[in-house]
Amino acid sequence: MEEACKVAAEEGKMVFIDCTAPWCTGCKIIENELKREKEFAQLMNQLFVNIKVDVETEYGKAFAKKYQIQSLPTFFFLRSDGSLQHSFTGGSFIERFAEKFWKAINPYTCYSYLNAKYQAGERNIDLVLLLCFSRLYTIL
Repeated sequence: MEEACKVAAEEGKMVFIDCTAPWCTGCKIIENELKREKEFAQLMNQLFVNIKVDVETEYGKAFAKKYQIQSLPTFFFLRSDGSLQHSFTGGSFIERFAEKFWKAINPYTCYSYLNAKYQAGERNIDLVLLLCFSRLYTIL
């Protein structure tokens, strides 16, 4: 993980972590979708240092415990300093994945941005609704 963040910083990228398991049907769906959609996969390679974590391995079990992974697949979007920008769960077809993906990489719609504004004391109804929707949306 540290190496991935270092490379991401050097290359001006973020880190994308795909948490998966061999038995996970949703994981297989999105893996096949990304193989089929080569342009989207190429875009991910341009924007991210990509890591796949098998939660069945020793490292993967420790990772899953540390990051409280409760369902698969789980996707993490980290900044090059290692801080979390966004995460979401669920294997889906590429259209749904892409929708969540664009929300995750947008600095003004990602969960960490909305949550930071809320934690700073902003409580207007628009922000609260966006934050609630963002958190629910990452789970769906």
